Amino acid sequence: MTNEQLMDRGNQMMDETDQAIERGKKIGQETINVGTDTAAALKAQTEQMSRVVNELDSIHFSTKRASQLVKEIGRQVNFYRIHISLLQYNYNYCINHSYNF
Repeated sequence: MTNEQLMDRGNQMMDETDQAIERGKKIGQETINVGTDTAAALKAQTEQMSRVVNELDSIHFSTKRASQLVKEIGRQVNFYRIHISLLQYNYNYCINHSYNF
């Protein structure tokens, strides 16, 4: 190989190296962009999950409160049933024993 051929080959290798460096920089920048987008998406998903958890807590509280109210209504219904039964018993007793109202 002549000096000129060696110089041409050296320049060609430098050009190929420069191109490889540019491709590497481009890939690096694309990787940074993908990482940034991924981080933003994860942040949004984390916030959404937090809202879902808060909503589930609210639903759980509402369900628990509704259950307590149903139990209380059941107690009141039973109380009134007993009360009505006693009133009916007293009324029937009075009727059967000729008490006048």
